[in-house]
This record gives sequence, C-alpha cells and structure tokens, in this order.
Amino acid sequence: MHQQVSVVMVLAGLLAALSLSIPAGADEDIERSGGDGVLLEEVTATWCEFCAMIDDDISQLQVVHGSRLTLLTIHPKGGPEPDPLYNEAMGLREARLNSSQSDGTPAFWLDAEFYGQGVIDVNSLSKDILGRESQTSSASDLTISTSPTDDGEIEVLVSLDSAEQSRNNTRITIMMVAKEVKLNKGAASNGQTLFHNVLLSSISIDLDDIDAAFPQSAGTGWSIKPLQVDGSLLSIEVSNDELPDEEVFFVAIHELDAQSFNESGDSRPLGIIDSQQHEVASTSGEGIWQWLVGGALLVGILLILPARNK
Repeated sequence: MHQQVSVVMVLAGLLAALSLSIPAGADEDIERSGGDGVLLEEVTATWCEFCAMIDDDISQLQVVHGSRLTLLTIHPKGGPEPDPLYNEAMGLREARLNSSQSDGTPAFWLDAEFYGQGVIDVNSLSKDILGRESQTSSASDLTISTSPTDDGEIEVLVSLDSAEQSRNNTRITIMMVAKEVKLNKGAASNGQTLFHNVLLSSISIDLDDIDAAFPQSAGTGWSIKPLQVDGSLLSIEVSNDELPDEEVFFVAIHELDAQSFNESGDSRPLGIIDSQQHEVASTSGEGIWQWLVGGALLVGILLILPARNK
C-alpha cells in the first residue's frame, strides 16, 4: 500500500515538474489597463564605464517593482565615440527629457523629472520608486493591447478614457522597446554585451484636433488608423512592420505636448502603461511549486525505500 501511494506521489511530482517546463506562447494577444505606473528613464552609453558598473542593478529594478515600473534606456547621439545603439527615437526622447540638466552618463529621470547621475545608490532609487508608486494617482486611464498579424506586423491599440478638455495640449507617445539587445564582444568599448529595455522606435500623436490627428513624429515602419471617439473614450490604433529579431514590448505615455511642456516646465506624464508580461508574481509562484515538487519527490522516495526492504 505504501509503495502504491509513493508511486502516485512521485508521478504527481513529475507531472507538476513537467507542467512548469511548458513555456507560454510568445505570440499571444496582450492587454493591460491602468496608467498610474512610474516611469524610469536612463541615459546610458556603450562607451560609459560607469554605466557598465550599474546597468545590471538598474535592470533588476524591473523585477523588484514589476508592472508598477516602466524602465527605458536611451543612448545619446553625442559622446567621445559613436554609440551603435543610438536611433532617432532616442534622440527625440532625449530632447524631451531636457538632458542639458546632466553633463554625463548614466543619468536618470523619474517620471520625466531629473533624478541624478553617476553611480547612484540603487537601493535609495528603489525606495524613491516605491514612494512614487504609493503616491501616484494617474490623471489618465489607459489601456494598451497588442496582437500579431498574419503579415508579421504588430497592431497596438491604445485607449484613453478622459474628458475632452483634459486632452487639450497633450499627445500620446507609443514606443517599441526591446527587452534585451545583445552586441558582439568588443562592439561596446565599456565591455558590455547585454543591454536591457532599449528604446527602438516611437510614434507621437497630437490630441488637440482629433479629426485631423496625425503623427507629430514617427520612426520607421509605423502606420496609424483614423482615431475613434466614443464619449470620453479615445482609441488610437497603430501598427509597425519593422519588427526586430529581439523580443519587444510597447509603452504608451499620455503627456503634455512640446509647447505646453516648455511653457509650464511640468514634464510629468499624465499616464503611462506598458504591454510587458511582468514575471514577478509568476516567478515567486514558480519557486513555491519547485519546493512542493521537490518535497513530493523526496517523500515518495522515502516511502519506496522501506517498502522494498520488507
């Protein structure tokens, strides 16, 4: 009897272990709602030695804070040598951040407000992010959904639920971000080969005149459909056919347009959301299941051994 029970437990443990090893589909439709996340932007560079010292720790903040944090890394055009990761979207975002506030890399902006530069204390930054998470109340309710098409494109639908007057002098910026970009050894003079949350491309749409809305700026591969309005709900559908080999996610930011930002000096986003499948909750659950599976296997073995000795 003990032997039968132990065999069942071992089989159950093996089945559980097998179920954990089945990967989730990479091409599933994704939908996220909210808008009250915290945005952390880092200006870094492949020639920056201090960046190489701190970038791995910065990337771990995404794991710690999960879906409440959106992390972007931006490589500047200027510097002592060309940066192979620089692109047009980074140039536009760097200008938006008013990078003249810093004179070096790495430099950090929290909710588009300058935070600091150099080898900062990552633990203190994490605490400040946590403080923002508890205090942030989004002025905009956002939903972002992504779905692959049969033509190899990605369609991105962003919905903004807000009163018409609150959309005046604002824009929606949609970004395509690579979770990881790998460079060949030696391509980066600071010795790095792996870079996280790299901004690849973006499109910005002014919301002042919905009927005549057009991209204020757009990178390669973007197309936009006519905007749809249903009461307070505004829907923006874009697609991109210039998808890289890297795994990507999309970010939507509701923010003041350039003129209003320059006049008010308030750069904080009205709302931010991303489509990333954050692994925080599932990773901790996976750890618990691994302990349960291991325990079941151990108990099964302990029950089998006495039964065989009888």
